Amino acid sequence: MPEDKSLLSFVARRHSQGLEDAATDALYYILSRSTSARLALSHFLSHDQAPLHIAKVSLQASAAHGATPDLSCLDRDGKMLAFVESKFWATLTHNQPVTYWESLPANRPSVLLFLAPQSRVNDDYLWNELVDRLSKADHEIGPADRNETRIAAPSNTDTRHLMLTSWRSLLGFLAQRTKKDGDSQATFEISELQGLTSDVITKGKPKRDENLKRLIAEALKRLEQSGWANTDGLSAGHGYDYYHRYHYLAGAIAALRIDYTAIKETPDKPLWLRFGNFVNTPPTTSTEQVRSILEGSDEPGWKMHGSQISLSINLPAGADHDATLGAIVDQMERIAQLIDPNGPTYQN
Repeated sequence: MPEDKSLLSFVARRHSQGLEDAATDALYYILSRSTSARLALSHFLSHDQAPLHIAKVSLQASAAHGATPDLSCLDRDGKMLAFVESKFWATLTHNQPVTYWESLPANRPSVLLFLAPQSRVNDDYLWNELVDRLSKADHEIGPADRNETRIAAPSNTDTRHLMLTSWRSLLGFLAQRTKKDGDSQATFEISELQGLTSDVITKGKPKRDENLKRLIAEALKRLEQSGWANTDGLSAGHGYDYYHRYHYLAGAIAALRIDYTAIKETPDKPLWLRFGNFVNTPPTTSTEQVRSILEGSDEPGWKMHGSQISLSINLPAGADHDATLGAIVDQMERIAQLIDPNGPTYQN
């Protein structure tokens, strides 16, 4: 148990590296010192089942398979009950969630909880990525139970549960329970942590309009490295209602485009991939051929814009730069594979 006399002194002593880690340490501090807070967390993780009876928490303790989760929750006998992993805007690490999941007991109730900003809970991108990674590792997750602040689902084969919730939801629940139990110190410290996490979320949130041009450049660089795109001899351009970067995608001439008119109409769709006759030299694959290919596919979200073809690029809401970049590249590679099934087109 930490020896510091206050939450702020504990955090200040441990941290100069970042507010995200400070928030995790602060949560550990509260849970390690307050029986009421641990009981509240036990009920929060129970998901309408019997409480997990958390007796103690451990900060970044190594578990099985080399995993090092942010918080480990144990019962009175030191047996593992749950892992709590703090996420703000960062992408999942290599170990998340599979290594942590495999470190949980499968023969008694246990939970893997991810904490994230509310917008990442609302958006299916993070949840789907968690479930997909588990599925690819042969861990099948059952149907999800959702409400406004939390998503939870059981394993199809054992007693483990996966859960995603917001910092706001969990801290609000802990504050309500500690206040009801008369633990004024824990309630005050939770209030401090609520302010800290709000600051982390607000200041760390990716600013889309500032990052879009960088995302375009980085996405095309990745696509060139994988052999699906070629920008040789092509440039960027801009006008009053757009910015775009010309490139060849699987033999077709295209522009990855910020559409400021579209942003006004649909703020969640600022980025578009457009095919057209943008250069004098005929491309290997014409716009007409691209249209025919798309008409014969199940690819959603494309439409004609005069003689050009426009496809919206879906950006995962609330994701950080790396996750957004990965989503852009994945979508463009999917389009490229439709155009050139024998590709990558420009791979040496």
